[in-house]
Amino acid sequence: MNSILNYREVLGGVILGGGRGTNMEPLTPYLDKPLIKLLGKPLIYYPTSNLVHLGLRTIYIISRDPTKVGNEVGRYFNNVSIENVGQKGDDIDSALKMINEIAGRGTTIISFGDVILPQEAYELALNSHVSSGKSVTILMTPLSDLQGYFEVQVDDVVAINKVSEHKSGYAWTGGILIAEKEFLTSLQDFNGNISNALRQFRGGNINVALWSGWFVDVSYPWDLLSAIKYLMNDLREARISKDSDVSPRAVIEGGPVMVDEGARIDHGAIVRGGLCTLAGMRTSVTTH
Repeated sequence: MNSILNYREVLGGVILGGGRGTNMEPLTPYLDKPLIKLLGKPLIYYPTSNLVHLGLRTIYIISRDPTKVGNEVGRYFNNVSIENVGQKGDDIDSALKMINEIAGRGTTIISFGDVILPQEAYELALNSHVSSGKSVTILMTPLSDLQGYFEVQVDDVVAINKVSEHKSGYAWTGGILIAEKEFLTSLQDFNGNISNALRQFRGGNINVALWSGWFVDVSYPWDLLSAIKYLMNDLREARISKDSDVSPRAVIEGGPVMVDEGARIDHGAIVRGGLCTLAGMRTSVTTH
């Protein structure tokens, strides 16, 4: 454990938050995808929080509007250096190419800004990477339908490609990839094409970590509901925003609940635990 803790002192993190979110309409024409609220916090908060809880103190967020994203993320994290960088180009290759330039001074954890994962997935990937001693670690999850996901193909050569048809296989989970300096340099040399960079590291220098737990790739508005379900299932205590309006005569019972900013719970209301959440809106709850 001590070796893992010492290793974290040289870690950096990069979150890719530059997606346009065209499938998230009608939300994204009015709000950048990383800033869409999930249980009262922006999507970008969740991968950032996971990296912070790993012990990282330097994190870079690549997005289309670094000022807006920086202002929002800055509300939640203290004592952490978070650098917000504007993305050059429109695709994921453009963002991946930038990483070596902005963060390539040592071991770097890369993740997507719109995929919700529990902390345990990040821990598993990091522990696997440290134990392997290899140049790059890819986190993957078996799925029965890979359509719309990035597939990890593990044959003689490891490759990552977007899947457009229905097929089973292994998905690149949350875009989590842990890389040493030499891999980030190769990624930059190949203009961010991750499969071409991986081909240079054949011969056993690529580690694959298997995650069998839950994750939610927020690609469509209804994916927010799936993420809420998983996050609420993991909730172990009530969380009541200081910006909510909860009557002292209201009753909260039966397990953890989440009451977000702007929510209102009236006199005599009974709110029962479980999946009950009042997220980001002005709501009056009556006795039931």
